[in-house]
Amino acid sequence: MIENVYINFVGSASNSETMALLEKSADTFHSIMFSGALSQNKLAQIFRNSDIFVLPSFYEGLPLVLIEAIASGMNVVATDLPGIREFLGEEYCQSPYVSFVPPPRYKNLDTPLEQDLPKFEAFLRTAIEEQIFNIAERNLIPEDLIERTVGQWTWKRLFEKIALQMKRFV
Repeated sequence: MIENVYINFVGSASNSETMALLEKSADTFHSIMFSGALSQNKLAQIFRNSDIFVLPSFYEGLPLVLIEAIASGMNVVATDLPGIREFLGEEYCQSPYVSFVPPPRYKNLDTPLEQDLPKFEAFLRTAIEEQIFNIAERNLIPEDLIERTVGQWTWKRLFEKIALQMKRFV
């Protein structure tokens, strides 16, 4: 059992088999909760009270939830999907506050090869343990790095980027 680690699964699992697997793994941890889908207010409260955010996604377009997690001061574990590093920026991605997990190979657009899942799970476990160690050592993301990472996605900054692009066409 891993002491002093509390896990909260937020969102809904895609099938009952996934939920059964999650519930089975609950024996490994001191405390585990299944919150299901939540309102933005409740999700924000959980984010503010959490240390690590894990996004073990097999496909993700533009994961705004990662920006929300970083803005809340959480260290991050995420699948290393195309575009995520560019989305978060080089400075943040080179920091110890994020761990990227190589994705499995895929049968098709969103279905991983079954034989790759044990390796993916092992990488995911290692990345989570790395971030648990960071938190235990008080290796927390600095406010200025949060501001630089999240700041590029404020409405004002997005408007400036759009305006700059529009000037190129005029």
